[in-house]
Amino acid sequence: MQIDIHAALTSFEQGFIPLVQLSGGAGASYKLSGDPEFQIDFLTSAHRGGDDPIVIPNLNVGLQPLRFMEFLLERVTQAVLTDRNGGAVTVSIPAPERYAVHKLLIVGERSGAMRTKANKDLQQAAALFDYLLATQPESLHDAWHDAIGRGPGWRKRAYEGLSALQRIHPDLPVGDLLFGVQT
Repeated sequence: MQIDIHAALTSFEQGFIPLVQLSGGAGASYKLSGDPEFQIDFLTSAHRGGDDPIVIPNLNVGLQPLRFMEFLLERVTQAVLTDRNGGAVTVSIPAPERYAVHKLLIVGERSGAMRTKANKDLQQAAALFDYLLATQPESLHDAWHDAIGRGPGWRKRAYEGLSALQRIHPDLPVGDLLFGVQT
């Protein structure tokens, strides 16, 4: 099967512009001209080959490796997307509690020009934590402990993300009741 994702995105009249990576090749992100906040990223799990996008020729798209992505992909759930005309499609999405914890894990990975994205990650995590703490704290607790149990690097980044979250949302009740004592 061959699908030309690049051609499909750039042919829209909305004006998607591909971002080029430092090596000059096609990147894995597209910005919407006229709206610098809107971006489409094609992601894959990080690998030992480095941080450069992995080009998938049959799709004509690059996938950007993202650390901790496997955490999101281990447990997915189903959701339904609808359009204005009443059409619907079932899609697989990350479990919300894992998505929230993943946002904390990757905050520290974003530096320099990616600080805006890190702030968005924290805002998304805050919204999900607020909802999940009120509606299903056990699932959030389980996802958190899964992440911090994966080793010192995971634990360090999770607590760094949690500290950043608490700095911008000090009223969010994410204390010892849910997470226990940091080691």
